[in-house]
Amino acid sequence: SYRDSVFKKPGSKDLVIVSATFRLTSTPRPNLAYKDLKEYFAPEAAKTAPSQSEIRDAVIKIRAGKFPDLTKIGTAGSFWKNPMIALDHFQRLKARYPDMPSFPAGPASDPSAADPNRVKVPLAWILDKICGLKGAMDGNVGLYEKQPLALVAKAGATASDIKAFEAKIRLIVKEKTAIDIEPEVGFL
Repeated sequence: SYRDSVFKKPGSKDLVIVSATFRLTSTPRPNLAYKDLKEYFAPEAAKTAPSQSEIRDAVIKIRAGKFPDLTKIGTAGSFWKNPMIALDHFQRLKARYPDMPSFPAGPASDPSAADPNRVKVPLAWILDKICGLKGAMDGNVGLYEKQPLALVAKAGATASDIKAFEAKIRLIVKEKTAIDIEPEVGFL
């Protein structure tokens, strides 16, 4: 399911991937529906479709602009999942925050499988626009200034600092939106 696997379930700590098999196709089917890719290639849209190499280069460039340089600051990347909420809950939030985006609550590969009674909301937007937390720091732990989904840890940060900060963010989001958020990362 969305950002989940057997490896995130209780009792899976002793599981290890030892091999993988991929079924590939020689017919490229690039997905340029993601907002950043759509914007990146917009000037070229009237021309030919981008090659796989051009798409790869674009993804690397986009991510480099959003996520911290790991040689300078620690991060686990996107720390939380985007929440999926009931449609009526979203409509109440949308009435208060008219610019709030949403996406179908289903696999991007099959929009027809989306649940019509639920929507996925971008937590980065909520952290930034509703909670005002983009770039917020608490000691050596904080949210990255370019992408608030990325929790960052400076030298000296402890696991306790990270867990306390994560709990604080969860509480702020809950108080402002009535949304329960959950980490995408797993804690060992």
